[in-house]
Amino acid sequence: MSTQPQPSDATPDLTPETLEVAAAGQPEEQTKGQTDGGTAPAAGAPASREEEIERQARETYERLLRVSAELDNYKKRAAREKQEFMRYANEKLARDLLESVDNLERALAHHRDSDAAEGDAALATGVEMTLKLLLDTLKRHGVTPIAAVGTAFDPNLHEAVGETTSDTVAPGQVAEEFQRGYRLHDRLLRPSMVLVCRK
Repeated sequence: MSTQPQPSDATPDLTPETLEVAAAGQPEEQTKGQTDGGTAPAAGAPASREEEIERQARETYERLLRVSAELDNYKKRAAREKQEFMRYANEKLARDLLESVDNLERALAHHRDSDAAEGDAALATGVEMTLKLLLDTLKRHGVTPIAAVGTAFDPNLHEAVGETTSDTVAPGQVAEEFQRGYRLHDRLLRPSMVLVCRK
């Protein structure tokens, strides 16, 4: 007579030690997901929409500041160029008028050096008044004569046509002026043609 095998108890032992051993055998990622309740956000996630809007607004403001500064510089430069143009706009006219001044001065010098008749005195007075009026007009527009005789020779203002000796001026100074020089404001209109005392 054979004996029947007895069925084994299939119910697992759920003691705390058994659960701990089972948990230790699970993968680390699975265990972390179960304990944290989800997947952690990936590194380098894009900024929020508010931060993006703030960045764009800051860049737009900086561009606006640069454009405003450039526009201000342009206005200042244009104003300076306009002022410079107006200041020296009459340069060619003034230079042409100096030829008339030279002719009037030569006429007066010739009158003084010659034995003029009595009737020529009135003519000379008229020429002298015309010359003074012309020089005053030029002065109102910024044209002024350059000092020459008795001053140190300045190649920026004087054009030497020769040398000479003199008892009245020191060596290196202008001894004689052949043609007067003029400035237009702070710009040289034409240099003085002079003789320089020899050193």
